[in-house]
Amino acid sequence: MHFRNDAGTQGNTNHWLTITAEGTISNRDAIGSRFYLTTADGITQMRDITSGPTHGGGDYKAAYFGLGTYSSGDLTVRWPNGVVQDLGTVTADQKVHFVEPDETSVGDEDHIALQYQLSQNYPNPFNPTTVIKYSLPTGSDVSLKVYDELGREVATLVDGFVSAGSHQVTLDARSLASGMYVYRLTSGVFTESRKLVVLK
Repeated sequence: MHFRNDAGTQGNTNHWLTITAEGTISNRDAIGSRFYLTTADGITQMRDITSGPTHGGGDYKAAYFGLGTYSSGDLTVRWPNGVVQDLGTVTADQKVHFVEPDETSVGDEDHIALQYQLSQNYPNPFNPTTVIKYSLPTGSDVSLKVYDELGREVATLVDGFVSAGSHQVTLDARSLASGMYVYRLTSGVFTESRKLVVLK
């Protein structure tokens, strides 16, 4: 894995991070890579490397993150081949380039990936209950919580060790007001969030 810092701070009071990627065993532009950036407030942002809006248009392929007042974040990538890699803490206000590891350079601990999954709840919107499904490649401590639009925790659905495999939980929202909420699954370096809507 290689790093390259191509830019310094831009004189902006809000911090930022630009990520470019290079594929080695998937595709040259690492299209399909998914980057997760978690800041100190526990909020995780997700960005994909895509081919851009036009076919063959040569669009600049990068992932852009706004960090607000935070000067760093913890970064994880899911490469197109399904390998999840913990990239550690990255300092803001720079452009960083990552190269996809070849299969011989990735340890067993990195072969997690596509088996980790957090599905969209169903039904959505819903009242009063909905089902959330998720899967784990190995047994691990899992946190699955629901937050309101202000980031306040309103429900804990899972908090503890969960065995490998597919699982589902039911959210009963009778005590929640109508509106949009975020549910977040955390297991080791894997974190993913999705939105749900309570409609009464």
